[in-house]
Amino acid sequence: MTDQPTIDLLTAHTKNILNDMGKAWGLTRRYKDRSEQARAVAAQMSQPELVRARVEQLNERQRTLLEMIQMAGGRISTAALRRQAVRSNLVEASSSPSPYRGYYAPTYRPQPGTFEAEVIALIQTGLVLSPGEPRYGSQYLDLGPRIELLIPAPVLAALPALSPVTTSLEGPPPPQVKPGDAGAFQRDLYLYWSYLRDNTVTVTKQGLVSKTHLKRINAELTRSEPLDDVRDENSAGRLRFLRTLLMHCQLVRLEGNTLTPAPDAEAFFLGPLAERVKAGFAAYRQMRAWDELLRIPDVNIRGRRVSDTDAPPFVVMARQIVLRKLVDYVGEGWQDAARLRDLFFQRHYEFLLPRQTSSWSGMNNPYVDYGNNLGWTFVIPQVWETAQGRFYESDAPLHEEDGWSFVEGGFIDMILREPLHWLGLVDIGEAPTDDDSGLAAFRLTAQGAHILLDKPLPEHAEPTGGRLIVQPTFEVLAYPPVQETHLALLDRIAERERLDQVAAYRLTRESIYRARRQHGMSSEEVTAALERESGAELPQNVAYTLQEWGRAQDRVLLRDDLVLLQGEPALLEVTAWSRVPPG
Repeated sequence: MTDQPTIDLLTAHTKNILNDMGKAWGLTRRYKDRSEQARAVAAQMSQPELVRARVEQLNERQRTLLEMIQMAGGRISTAALRRQAVRSNLVEASSSPSPYRGYYAPTYRPQPGTFEAEVIALIQTGLVLSPGEPRYGSQYLDLGPRIELLIPAPVLAALPALSPVTTSLEGPPPPQVKPGDAGAFQRDLYLYWSYLRDNTVTVTKQGLVSKTHLKRINAELTRSEPLDDVRDENSAGRLRFLRTLLMHCQLVRLEGNTLTPAPDAEAFFLGPLAERVKAGFAAYRQMRAWDELLRIPDVNIRGRRVSDTDAPPFVVMARQIVLRKLVDYVGEGWQDAARLRDLFFQRHYEFLLPRQTSSWSGMNNPYVDYGNNLGWTFVIPQVWETAQGRFYESDAPLHEEDGWSFVEGGFIDMILREPLHWLGLVDIGEAPTDDDSGLAAFRLTAQGAHILLDKPLPEHAEPTGGRLIVQPTFEVLAYPPVQETHLALLDRIAERERLDQVAAYRLTRESIYRARRQHGMSSEEVTAALERESGAELPQNVAYTLQEWGRAQDRVLLRDDLVLLQGEPALLEVTAWSRVPPG
């Protein structure tokens, strides 16, 4: 059964080109009707043995170009394929600034070994087609590559399967490793949330948390960040990500200009770690308030807003492509970050910024404002020294030759180095030199393999928590690994004193009263919770004092809504305290 889309693509070509294709596929008959000839060629393409024979007749360059298009899913822009072929030294760069100039002249013959010569040879065989608009004044397509190249569907189905790819790191593991810690991130997520619960935090007109509050929140976290050189929350990295994730998980909402914890948000932190990590990853996949483009070191973007509050949809789509392809390419153990970038370069060259090609100027530079539809120019700082020893610095726009490594490659790196690492899904192996981006290798953690590769979690993946010890001095110590369940309980019933490696709280009369009034916990329930979490009976003096504080609360009740019904002198001696009957 012939493929109608392939027939339509073939019919769009001139009759001379169809004749050449027919000869290449072993047809001896010449057809007067173009559509009939296109059907005959398409029928030949549907025979796998003929496809394999045609591929065997290609030279090495042509076969590699065909494989590059196959790697990209069977369809690729001409500009992207040219860049890949030139970068890999497969072909020579065109001597003409425009790849289209002269294609339609009957005598046009590109120089052998150039990209244009090899692609035209592929088109003549029919293994590759280049759809598009005919040249001005013509109804049919002439010989020559247009904006994109594709492998016809029957040919693509008959091609040999590509060799399996791997990004596994060859050689020794990286010497410097930054382990991802899902538990620590979830703990800091809770501590950020609890700060917003206990303090009134407003955002600026730009929608950012003030630097004063950032420093206070940073001091509360188990992993603090250096903030001396941070201009505002947009530059605070992990702190900004924590707040954004809290809002996308609907644990915090913006009421007016005040960040307010959701009423039932505490229940989130009492759930299993794996479920919370999965919820955070799902929120990050869709997050528009996080823009990896703005996080790439040494790359600045002119012509866009300063505040990172709403990433463009194409950034979110590019992030999702990277996350989806990680499932296909990444296995267990250490992975080579450079090999991952090379795979994206070969197979998903335009996953972020599309390449535009014009017939009069060739391929536009996508990193300058006139070469993309965004009006943006991507620049990197350059410093040079004059003969007199003076240093000057300026911003230089990126070019197609080096832009992909900085922008698209940097985009992939930032997904791995920041959100996936912060969430505890990957360990980072850092490059030993300053010349690299800092990312040499990465490795999926147990949580990362569970979420990305659907691997079962090992038994130890769900932490059991550190010890909780109640001292006779009414101090309660939570030893690492401190769990959010312990912090949530202690925040209800005790006063927080410090959060270091060991979290320290103190039981007070006021904290026990707050536990009853705000959380409905009686002194007996407080005692039972502490004994359950510590695995031991409370010190005798602590248990007795908690019991006495509870009895005192039972004896008196503060009334704040008394109403005077009769104004006699004896009733004017009103007290706000009254005995409450037991039970």
